[in-house]
Amino acid sequence: MAIISVEDITDNNPFWSYYLDSYVYSGYLVKFKCIGAAHEWDICEAIADHFDIVGDFSFDVVRKGKRRFMKGCCVFPRSMAIAQTGVEIP
Repeated sequence: MAIISVEDITDNNPFWSYYLDSYVYSGYLVKFKCIGAAHEWDICEAIADHFDIVGDFSFDVVRKGKRRFMKGCCVFPRSMAIAQTGVEIP
């Protein structure tokens, strides 16, 4: 998984969570891309487990044979999870 960008979710810039069916007022919207051989939802589950996040995934998938090329976004809560990615938060 490669992180493309990270946007701040704040009270002034909330994110509508379809997963929670409410607005999220604190956290990060992380845009990512990745390549994998597993089903796309298995890839999302692996990302969520690795970074210990809830998710709220939105993505596009291109399938070529057994490979999945994914580009999308997910929500990270404000925690150490972002620090583990190596991405600097402005």
